[in-house]
Amino acid sequence: MKIAYKGNANNFVKTLFTVMFLVCLLALLVSPASAQTGWAVGDKGTLLFTTDGTTWDPQPLKTPTANLNSVFSLDGKTAYAVGDSLNPGKEPGTILYWDGTLNGKKEQIWAAQTEGVEKVNLHEIFFADATNGFVAGDGGVILYTSGDGKWAQKGKGATTQNLNSVYAYKVKDAYRGVAVGAKGAIVYTSDGTNWKAATIEGKPGGDFRSVRRIYNPGTKKYHLSAVGDSGVYSSTDGGANWTKQKKQPGVLTKPMVVRNYPGLNTISVWVGQTGNNDIFQWDGTTWSDTSFKDFGDVYGMFIGDGAVWITGADGKIGRRYNLKWELMRNPKDDKDKLKLNGIRMFPGKKKSQVDQDTATSPDSGISGVNALSTIAHGIPAGNINAANIVISLSGHCQGEALAMTPALSIVSGSGDSKLISFLLPSGLDPGKYFISISDSEDGDANFESSNCAVVDVVQ
Repeated sequence: MKIAYKGNANNFVKTLFTVMFLVCLLALLVSPASAQTGWAVGDKGTLLFTTDGTTWDPQPLKTPTANLNSVFSLDGKTAYAVGDSLNPGKEPGTILYWDGTLNGKKEQIWAAQTEGVEKVNLHEIFFADATNGFVAGDGGVILYTSGDGKWAQKGKGATTQNLNSVYAYKVKDAYRGVAVGAKGAIVYTSDGTNWKAATIEGKPGGDFRSVRRIYNPGTKKYHLSAVGDSGVYSSTDGGANWTKQKKQPGVLTKPMVVRNYPGLNTISVWVGQTGNNDIFQWDGTTWSDTSFKDFGDVYGMFIGDGAVWITGADGKIGRRYNLKWELMRNPKDDKDKLKLNGIRMFPGKKKSQVDQDTATSPDSGISGVNALSTIAHGIPAGNINAANIVISLSGHCQGEALAMTPALSIVSGSGDSKLISFLLPSGLDPGKYFISISDSEDGDANFESSNCAVVDVVQ
C-alpha cells in the first residue's frame, strides 16, 4: 500500500497530523506517568529496584561492591550496573549484569563481569543497541562489549584523563560515540573502535560530567550536548568539534547530568547539578529554572514516558510529572543516607499486550511525507480513538523513543487485526527504525505492543 498525495492533500494531512499530535500530547501530559519499574544505584554498592515507583527494594549482591555510578537497561528485563574498583590498580572496576533470574519473588541475582575489565573506577555505561555497549572510566578507559560478557579497551591513546560519561548510537551500519571527562577532555569515535581527541572552542577548564545526543524538531537535526564546569557545549559533526552554547543556564555549580526529553515537538534539554538551583531546562530559546525545591543536589536523571526522574544525596528519588515535582523515595527510609548516582525507569506492565506484524506497509518511506500502516493483533474490543494511539520510533525494539506520533486512523482487518495508519515523523535520519504502539492512559483500550514492526526511512 503506497499513499500518494495530490494538490493540497499533503498540506491537509500535515495539518490533520499536527492537530492530532497536540491532542495526543495533551493526553500524555494529563495522564498518570506509567514509568514505574526501574533501578537506582549509589554509594557503597547500593542497588534499588521498584515495581511501582514508590517502594524501592535493596538488591543483595553476592560479592563486596564499591560505589555504583550508573545503571542501564534496554528492556527492563535485563540490566547492567557499573561502578568503582574496590582497589584501583589491583582489582577490576565493577560491572554487574542481571539476566532476569530471580531468587524468590523480588531478589535479583546479579553477577560480576570481569573479563577484560580494566582495574580502574568506572563511571557510566550505555548501549547503542541490544548488543553493543560502552563504559567510560578513569585514565581514559573506554570499554566495549558485544553482549557476550567480555569487555575490551577501545579508548587507548585518545586521552589519559578520567572519563565520566559516554554515549553511543548507530548511524546506518556504523556505531558512533562520544565520552567526556576531567580537565575538559572529550573524545569521539566514528566507527565504535577508533577514538580520537575532539577540538573544543576555547579549551575549557574544569571537568565535563555528562554527554547526550539531542534532537531538535525545529531544525530537524541532531546534535551532541555536553555539560561541565565551563558550561554547556554542543557538537554538530558527531563529536569532532565543540563550541560553547551562546546562551547558558544560571550559575552552574558542578553540573552532573544532561538529558533530552524524548517525543515532544519542541527541543527540551535538561541539566541537573549540585547547587542552589539544581535543575535547568532549555527549550531552544531560553533556560528555565525548574528546580525541585528542598530536594538538593542532583546526581542522576532519567527522562521517559512523560516523566523526569532524579536521584540525589541522602537516598532521595524525585519525579516531575504534569509540571509538578514529588518525592518518590523519602530519605528517612535510608538509615545510611547514601548518595544515589544513577536511575533507569520503565513503563509498568499494566497494559494489555498486543502483537504487531514485523513490517509496516509499505516497509519504507520518506520522513515527514509518507503515511504508513502497522497491523496489530489482539487489541481489546471497544471504540478506540485514533488520536489516543501513540506510535513510537526507536533505534531498537522497545528502546527510548527517538520520535512519537499519534495514529491517523484505525480500521478493522481480518480476524482480530487492526490496521493503524500514521504519518512518518519529520526529521528522522535515514536508517532502520522499530515501531511500537500503545494506547495512552486516557485512551479507550489501555494496550501496548509486546514486539515491534520495522520500517526503513529512505531520506
